[in-house]
Formats: sequence, C-alpha cells, structure tokens
Amino acid sequence: MEPSMMRRGRFWAAPALALALTGVACSSPDISCRVTTEDYTAPEDGSVTYTASITGAATIKSVVYQDGDKTVTVDGPKVPVSIKVPVAGGAAVDITVYGSIANDAEGNIVAGYSFLDSAGADSYEFSSTCR
Repeated sequence: MEPSMMRRGRFWAAPALALALTGVACSSPDISCRVTTEDYTAPEDGSVTYTASITGAATIKSVVYQDGDKTVTVDGPKVPVSIKVPVAGGAAVDITVYGSIANDAEGNIVAGYSFLDSAGADSYEFSSTCR
C-alpha cells in the first residue's frame, strides 16, 4: 500500500470515530404509550369510576373516557386520576390513556374502570398496563 493511501485512511478514521462516540452519548427517545381497556357495556344503571395512575418515570398526557353518549378528553390531568360518572344500562364504558415512559428508566401507566350497579350489589373491574 502506498504511504499516501495510509495517510488518507488515518485521516478519515478520526472523524468517523468521533461521530460514533457522539451517537453513543445521545439518549433514546421516550416510549409512547396508549393504554386502552376492553370494551364493556353497562348491564344496568349504575356508576363507573375511571382511574389512571403511573409508577416510576412515566407521565400521562391525556385521558379519554365515556360519559353517557359523549367522549370526554382531559389533557394534562393531575395524577392519579379518579373520575366517577353515572352510567345508564346499555351505555359504553371505556377509557384510553395516552402518555410516555422514559426509555432508559423503569415505569408504567395503568388505566382502568370499575362499574357498580345502582343497588351496589354487582360490580365489574378491568385494568390494562403499558410496559
């Protein structure tokens, strides 16, 4: 190999190494979460309590839930979230929580609901987790 070729190879090796090391120092993006509960139809009149919580390095950006025949969105809610609403028999019960978890940290987002009939006798609960 000619000496001029060796010099050129060494010249390009230093910038390539610097770029590679710079990439190692960058942090990974957060993990986006969309936590959705299973579909449920209230079997009779009652109430539903929607909940959302976090652990570790997680954040909740918004909560979307059913309140009768309308969909309600709460942006930037105070955590933990607990919202109780009346529900008619045959109405949809559903909550979706949007948030994120720091990629290099521990944490999770939990969304759920608890249905209780108006007599206080029958109940149904469900929750789902991201991460």
